[in-house]
Amino acid sequence: MASDDAEDSELVCEAEESPVGKESVSLAVGEGFITEIPLSFSILQRSTQGPNVRLQEAARKMLWALENDNKDISMLFKELSARLVSIQASQDLFLITFKTVEEIWKFTTYLSLGFVACSLEHLLFDERYWLNSALVEDTEIHVSINQDQLARLYLGLLLQEGNFYAKSVVSSGGGIEFDEGNSEFLEVRLNDVVHIKDVGDESAWEGQSLSTGERGLVPIVAVEPLSHPFYQWFLKTYPVSCNIMDPDCLLGTSQPIGEGFCIATDNHVATGWDELSYITGDTIEVVGFFIPGLKWFVGRCPSNGVMGFVRTNNVDTSCLKALDKDLLFLSEEERSFLNVLDDDTQKGCMDLLSSLCQTDISSVYRLDGMEPMGIYMKASPVINEDLGEIQITESWEECEAVSGSSKGSASEKSSPDSEWKGEVEGFHIQAQDDIDDPKFFVDLNTGEVDDSEVFEPVLTFLNKEGYQVYFQPLYDLPMSFLSTTFYGFSEEEDLVFYLETSRNWAKKSQMTWSHIRCCFLLGRICAKRMKLSQARVYFEEALSATRQGFLDLHLLRALYGNLAAIYLKQNMKPKQDLLVEKAASLLACLPHHNFSSEIEFEVLKYILRKSIIVNNVSSEARTCFLIFRLLQQLGRYDEALPFVERLQFLLIASCSQTLNPTLGVMPILSYFYDKKYLPRVALASSKLCKTVGIKIMQSAMWRAGIVIQNIYKITEGSLKNNYIPAQAAPYLKHALSCSYESGDVKAQRTLCLILSKLYLQYKLFSGAICYSKRAAELGRWTSDEEAFESSVFLGWMYVLDGHYEQACKILMLLLESMQETDSTTQCGVVHNLLANAKKMDNNVIEASRGYTQALKMATETGNRRNQAIVMANFGRLSLSCQAVVMAESYFLHSVQLYIEVQGSDEAERELVQVLHWLGQIFTQQRILEKGILCYELALMFALKSNNLKSQLSIIEELCNFYSKVCPVTATHIIYCEHWMYLVQLLKDKRKEGELLSTLSQLYQTLNTAKSLRKALDYTKQSLRISIDLGQRDQAAENWLQAGRLYYMMGEQELVEIYLYAAIQASQKAQDIAATLRLYEAAGDVFFHGVQRRERAMYFYKEGALPLAKKVQDTEAQLRLFHKLTQLLVSQGHYKKSVEYATMAVRLSASVESPLDELVAFHRLAGVYYSQRIYEIAEYCYLKALSLCPSPMQHDAETGYYLKIYWRLGNIALLKRKDAEDAATYFLLALAAAIGIENEEFQLVLSNKLMDIYGKFLLNEEQADNFRKLLVQLSMKST
Repeated sequence: MASDDAEDSELVCEAEESPVGKESVSLAVGEGFITEIPLSFSILQRSTQGPNVRLQEAARKMLWALENDNKDISMLFKELSARLVSIQASQDLFLITFKTVEEIWKFTTYLSLGFVACSLEHLLFDERYWLNSALVEDTEIHVSINQDQLARLYLGLLLQEGNFYAKSVVSSGGGIEFDEGNSEFLEVRLNDVVHIKDVGDESAWEGQSLSTGERGLVPIVAVEPLSHPFYQWFLKTYPVSCNIMDPDCLLGTSQPIGEGFCIATDNHVATGWDELSYITGDTIEVVGFFIPGLKWFVGRCPSNGVMGFVRTNNVDTSCLKALDKDLLFLSEEERSFLNVLDDDTQKGCMDLLSSLCQTDISSVYRLDGMEPMGIYMKASPVINEDLGEIQITESWEECEAVSGSSKGSASEKSSPDSEWKGEVEGFHIQAQDDIDDPKFFVDLNTGEVDDSEVFEPVLTFLNKEGYQVYFQPLYDLPMSFLSTTFYGFSEEEDLVFYLETSRNWAKKSQMTWSHIRCCFLLGRICAKRMKLSQARVYFEEALSATRQGFLDLHLLRALYGNLAAIYLKQNMKPKQDLLVEKAASLLACLPHHNFSSEIEFEVLKYILRKSIIVNNVSSEARTCFLIFRLLQQLGRYDEALPFVERLQFLLIASCSQTLNPTLGVMPILSYFYDKKYLPRVALASSKLCKTVGIKIMQSAMWRAGIVIQNIYKITEGSLKNNYIPAQAAPYLKHALSCSYESGDVKAQRTLCLILSKLYLQYKLFSGAICYSKRAAELGRWTSDEEAFESSVFLGWMYVLDGHYEQACKILMLLLESMQETDSTTQCGVVHNLLANAKKMDNNVIEASRGYTQALKMATETGNRRNQAIVMANFGRLSLSCQAVVMAESYFLHSVQLYIEVQGSDEAERELVQVLHWLGQIFTQQRILEKGILCYELALMFALKSNNLKSQLSIIEELCNFYSKVCPVTATHIIYCEHWMYLVQLLKDKRKEGELLSTLSQLYQTLNTAKSLRKALDYTKQSLRISIDLGQRDQAAENWLQAGRLYYMMGEQELVEIYLYAAIQASQKAQDIAATLRLYEAAGDVFFHGVQRRERAMYFYKEGALPLAKKVQDTEAQLRLFHKLTQLLVSQGHYKKSVEYATMAVRLSASVESPLDELVAFHRLAGVYYSQRIYEIAEYCYLKALSLCPSPMQHDAETGYYLKIYWRLGNIALLKRKDAEDAATYFLLALAAAIGIENEEFQLVLSNKLMDIYGKFLLNEEQADNFRKLLVQLSMKST
């Protein structure tokens, strides 16, 4: 759950004088205006009201990822009418700005209604959060904004526009001196609303009082801007004359709307038929509502029932019942109107839910080993652990209790033929019973228009005293009388002439009510044609004839409302003063009002403007409702939205001190945001709808549909329509709970199936099975077809979850219950699924029989797709028995069948899977050409059907093929880049970072200037992602890789910067082993290169070696000693190299590893040889040879013997001058050369031995033997 900080976020609140800042907003020129505002958030646990550290950290990581790819969050703030400047993830805040006052108005409205917090909840948390119902319910997001900075920015934008509305902070005679001698100054009272316009004067601006209409100069220090941006918008958008000359209208502005009885405090004698006479002390009943700030209200004398207008300042209202909380100022009918939605909207959401619960489980076989289409990810263990908290258990107990009472009446509450998605109770007002309304034929061709008898029926009808139900078409907004009451005319002019004549006869016959109603209808037709002056004449004539208007309040309200609206439109101020206030009272005070014309909006604008001027919040709230109702009936939803938002905010502000939240108009807001294509705001408002405790089943289902629809809009069609977003889980569960109470079995089954499919998408099989069980049970109470479908679906869930015993039990019962007349396809479905379960139980024979039966039935029905599935299942069964050749045959046959039935996305997905398996068989058999052909065909079909999941599995296989099975770097790069494109579509940042690292290494292996530059680009992208995700180890590797690439590119000045950055990133994690590895790897960059190799010394000696000693990592120390030795030798520092070579020998002896000791002695021998200390070198070489395994197992070992004995022979012969030792070493080397069949070395060694025995040892016999061997080798080589 999410909410905005009430103290910081509310823009308007009765408790605060200046809602955008707790202090007044000053107009002092020269103040600094800011351009950016921080918006911070914190995540709390509702149960403890303490911070939720785990979720806060998760949200921070998400923000890190969004800092570099902020498209989604920019779109969010754009919908919220703010502009994102930057994200500061480390501080859990955003910097935002606004360019217009309207943007501030919209954003602060969303903030105060709680939409900003809810929108962030949808943005910051992934599916794992939404699937954990207990966590969602216990989570609350608080959003706060700096009010002082917001007030300064608001003021700066107002001053930038140059004209705005303000209130006076002092009166003309107050503490600020007005130039009384200067008539240019405007006389104002405290809290007067004034329209201010910048005229270039630094001390005074031009102002116009909205109370008096007078103009003049106003000192800047005497006014401050209206702190509610809504007021600025409304007063500018809807300018209406509203002069309040009566000071009494400004009194008692904080009084709420009331109802009941009041006491007269003054005597009053009626000046007209529409006013009520009374004396002091009289009790007066308020008809409808008493609205402070209006001049009149409608009262009734309890003694005689006479009704009339009563002045609001002539009564004591202390006895009235206050109606300022929880929509009490609306009548029951008006409150029900808040829940009216058009049929198309209801039907669209219900159809969506109905489509989501559909499954082909009863007609299409299931392919063994393939995940369902809907599975997108595997949930983390955290969710699996918390699955018991998803409220399934409680709901299960509840539904068992409810179902027990509903089963007996299931046929009454929901029959198989009933449509739960029809007209929705709670969101639809039932139509009145059809009434046989009178109809009148307009016959103007009889030539008898001068005959009164022709018009007698219609005059008699219209002359009924008071209101009758069948008069409703005369007064309604669509002007239904044009088509229902009168007929037979081709043009409206004919009807006008008919009504004109009727009016004349009514006057002559003194039929007052007919006269009034004829004038009223004529006025309506003229107003419709925008002939306002003519309409005014008719309305005035009707009003002048009225003497008992309160007998027909519908007519009286329509007449006053239309005439007052025309006066306002035509700016007829003298007549406004006489009528507008009374019209305002009739429209605002009386409930059950049905608007009669669009121009009544003028009167409502007048009332709202006056409410703002007199600062009466209750009057403002009721007027906003009436405006919304009128505009909604006119279909002007965009115009109605601001007034609904304002109404909702006023309701929240009025209930800020209560614990029980009001329903308000949040469902209407969700409906409007959905129509206006503001999906993120629609989601937020829907989230808040859920918290108010609505228990009407259909409204809950509508809300779930709205949530799913708007998530589809946000994803812009990247998700298939059968995808059920995890964010919908709380709403679907709430709808299910409501369906238990309503007893709608069909709706319960639908919702259970949707929830089961939702949990299946994320491999949460426990939840999926739980809801599937309930759906199967409910299916018995709907229809046999649905019962079968639900049972098979449950069996499939058990198969997917590996519970083959439960699956077999359910499916066997289904088979036993089937009759010969049952569908062959359904029988085949059960046989195939049962065989899948038997295969899991390693019951190959039973599985084979089941598949055979399924294949037979699929063949009988001619269903190629089902035949292809069974053949593929046979292939899987063969593979489980190691019958590879047979599996290959089945898969090939399956592919052929699939090729014939192309067209279905799901069938093509199955074909991709079969080709995948077939490719794996060919690859394992090393038939690589066919293997790669299958993989690439699979990818082609996956691309054709635009199936991301199938593409991912095949691309992964292709990358593995070209990296390990048949390495081809260029091809591997192509497929790896497509893999990265797919994970970018799925917004899997972690996998994207891994692939970027892989691509960097692949391009590095190409080792061209262009490829190295590309590798560097990918490395930096991966680095950015690893930093965003908080992957310190991976970030360090990326820093290292970037340094390595810069070295290979020859940009030496940047190499060490990145290498040190890698080491520092590792040091922050305080992982010594990782830091040791990075120091060594950084040294390797130089060690394995050709430039600046000496720089490796620092990383080895000063960095890695001390750490290796600290953690006592012997292997690392040995490696470093060897590298340091080799590095020093290459630089000619032989004496220093002896030290490290000797330490390597000593260390290798302590680890008892012959191979390490061999390497150490060999390197030490090489160092001494380089120093020309041949005796020690010879000793070390012999020591190394003694450590070689015996007998020799590989040619490489023999080759090592050859090379060492060759060197030892040269040392003995050339350095020590010992021919006998030299002959011995060379003989051993010759034996090694013969062992590895190296003829070249045999020639060289034979020649060498011939010389030694002939020249040094003087053994001609041995010399002659080697001479013969030399001849033999020479002849063999030629």
